[in-house]
Amino acid sequence: MPVRIRQLLLVSQLAFLAACATVTTGTEHTILVESEPAGATCLLQRNDSNIGAVNPTPGSVRISKSRHDLLVKCERADHQATSRLVTASFQAMTAGNLLVGGVVGLATDLASGAAVTYPDSVNVVLWPTSFPSADERTAFYEARRAEARADYQQRYEKARGACGGRMDQNCQQRLTELRAGYQEELRLLVERRRRTPIKS
Repeated sequence: MPVRIRQLLLVSQLAFLAACATVTTGTEHTILVESEPAGATCLLQRNDSNIGAVNPTPGSVRISKSRHDLLVKCERADHQATSRLVTASFQAMTAGNLLVGGVVGLATDLASGAAVTYPDSVNVVLWPTSFPSADERTAFYEARRAEARADYQQRYEKARGACGGRMDQNCQQRLTELRAGYQEELRLLVERRRRTPIKS
């Protein structure tokens, strides 16, 4: 076989392999948006731009993939408006694409959005504008604090695992940012609890 033909065949094969994750996982993602309580209006934003909405919850919306995180903003009558950050994550298919498609394959997936994915669902808990009793307010607050701790621990362990045992400056910074974010979330929970009144 002539060298030129072999080269063309090789290029076409690499192009096919490079599109692996793009073809198998696509560049769009369907996410289920739920709220507690249900019946909220939720807006999905990325880089300060609206990319989807659910009205009312629960409901699903199809969005484009991106390496950028999502911000889900929800509102409901008699409840405080609440936002939740949804983190984009690097998906496993891309690692295989890097092996078979090389840098070309990885670049293809990054450009198309196929290299990352979002969770299949997100649940946003809305705070009531008031509580029937102090005990109910305390119980609601304690549940939110437990959720925040569980979420922090999960993200912290995931970040440590991504470091692969090497605690370089970037890893240390990431872990420090996670701890600071968790402490700030706890502070905001305390403040929100203090400002939410008891029905008289």
